[in-house]
Amino acid sequence: MSPRTVDHSMRKVLIHPAQELVGLRNRKAYLGISLNNHISRKPESLTTIVQWMRSHFKQFDVLVGDYLHRHNVQFLDGLPGSQAVHHAMADGKQIMTLIREILDANDCRDVRLISSYSFYNEVSFRSRIDRFKSMIAADPHFRSLLEFAIKVFLQRKAPALLDSKAGYEHSLAYQLEELAMFELLAERGYTVNVYPGSQLPVMKSFVTGELPGVSRELEQLTLVELKLRPTP
Repeated sequence: MSPRTVDHSMRKVLIHPAQELVGLRNRKAYLGISLNNHISRKPESLTTIVQWMRSHFKQFDVLVGDYLHRHNVQFLDGLPGSQAVHHAMADGKQIMTLIREILDANDCRDVRLISSYSFYNEVSFRSRIDRFKSMIAADPHFRSLLEFAIKVFLQRKAPALLDSKAGYEHSLAYQLEELAMFELLAERGYTVNVYPGSQLPVMKSFVTGELPGVSRELEQLTLVELKLRPTP
């Protein structure tokens, strides 16, 4: 089934699996903000997104990939582990401050900012990642989706690292940690995942039923892709 396209103030809104946007209004949503996404540093774009979220969801929160970003800092910028963590968290703090200001200015004081760091002390977090790792060997389609996303990301961000072990391992770890976070959020009632850009191929495959048995929680999600009009 093709994703549903909805025209709004955005250039395009895609919903996976296809359904009417109005049907999502009463469900609990979260907006994912990646520090590697240029939109996270543009106040105008963030304002547009926050206003759109407020208009279309009664309840939503914002997930910021601060600690998660350490993977990008390590292999893209070449910083060692501890420095990468410090850089990622400092960068995340600045972006969270910006988002908080925009939320408060747009009648969204009830919206929570969720740091990706908060998930790493969850009792089940590591076991979830280990389960996904075991599925890489057990499910060739699951593995191929993860590897496709790694290839696309490295071709776009760091072509020189396309065949590097570090690029592969950090990109894979990023995806697996993200999947574990999404599972935990789903268990907390967040059933709509909104992202300003393209959703991961593996996530689209979960919600369209192409990966049965890998994650029941992720299969139940609805994914929304926000495509913004280019800013001058």
